[in-house]
Amino acid sequence: YIELMKLRLTEKTMIKYEFPEQIKEAILSPMLFLPLVENAFKHGTSNVENGFIIVKLYQRENEIELMVRNTVFGKQRQNVETSNGIGLANTQRRLDLLYPGKYVLTTGINTNSEYEVTLKLFTK
Repeated sequence: YIELMKLRLTEKTMIKYEFPEQIKEAILSPMLFLPLVENAFKHGTSNVENGFIIVKLYQRENEIELMVRNTVFGKQRQNVETSNGIGLANTQRRLDLLYPGKYVLTTGINTNSEYEVTLKLFTK
């Protein structure tokens, strides 16, 4: 998905992603991370202003963590504060059904004025 989206973006948006070279086997629901990454491309890009999207995936002993950060542009800051967040709400409901008590999802504008989503899944 990231490589496909890079084809349609201008040089105004820097894309960086990091994934472990070796991933231990873990059972995850299909497409679980996709809405979180899609939101970064939907809200964190501009054809006029410079911006960035950073996607990182970590795997620890009993935990998988996805962190997605992106630029928040002036107009979008207002949208973030008043958004109905249906995509995030649906993801939250899905996590509640599939991983009750086995995840932590945090979203919002961080101290660097970037939008950040972090999802930690506890695999045991």
